[in-house]
Amino acid sequence: METSARVGRDRLHAGRHVLLGLTLAFLAYALIEGSGRGWASPPIIGALACAIFSAAGFAWWEHRSHSRVIPAALLARPRFLATSAAGFLLNFGLYAVFFLLGLLLQTERGATPTEAGFQILPIMAVFVVGNFLYTRLPLTPSTPRWSAAIGLGIGAIGALALIAIGSWTPYWLLVTVLVVADLGIGVAVPALTVALMTAAGAEYAGFGSAVFNATRQIGSLIGIAITGTLIATTGDWYTAARLTFLLAGIAYAAAAALSATGRATRGRDDRRRLYRDQSGRRGCP
Repeated sequence: METSARVGRDRLHAGRHVLLGLTLAFLAYALIEGSGRGWASPPIIGALACAIFSAAGFAWWEHRSHSRVIPAALLARPRFLATSAAGFLLNFGLYAVFFLLGLLLQTERGATPTEAGFQILPIMAVFVVGNFLYTRLPLTPSTPRWSAAIGLGIGAIGALALIAIGSWTPYWLLVTVLVVADLGIGVAVPALTVALMTAAGAEYAGFGSAVFNATRQIGSLIGIAITGTLIATTGDWYTAARLTFLLAGIAYAAAAALSATGRATRGRDDRRRLYRDQSGRRGCP
């Protein structure tokens, strides 16, 4: 079996990493500049074509290689793929909302950058509370799966509750809804992390952690890029805000569904060992 320790001594697959980087760079450029330059303009069409070409090149290279960037055995685990996709969707919605909110408070509500930062602070601080709440939950093999699903479900309800946002929406209502929503997301993040590491197993722990972090960061990139496109395309901040909250709610709901379905693919002894180790590290009573 191909293990993290063994593969970690192999070369770093620089060529394939370059192709992945080019794919993201061209895609981000197209999403950010498309509304301004025109979606049918040569630079945007060229960027999208280059993104597709780079992604296809990476997939072809991976398929033909005996030493892969991501082990085939890991990609064959449905729970690992589902949890990775949930991480992507979580960050997609989360950073789309954060990006829009900071600009909305300044452009439409007259806040200075400093004032906007303080207004967003309660929404950010609640993540720490959510992380702490997760450590207080009873530790069972199903805890990560259902904690993530419920937390993301709360986030979805909060985001969808704000699709009617307008100039008439008071700040206290906006921040209250987002605090509750992000409290759920704060619980979901560590829950997803434990669920993914359980699915990856000890032999692929390094790969699992790297893939999860990468997919979440890509989700952030795409979420911010699409939000910028919505702002530029609609020409109205509150219309863009409604669409952003709608997309975030859909992303959270889809991530909740991915988290709730299926079971970890590891054996019972492996799951017990992982949860026992997690319990010792987080100091549960």
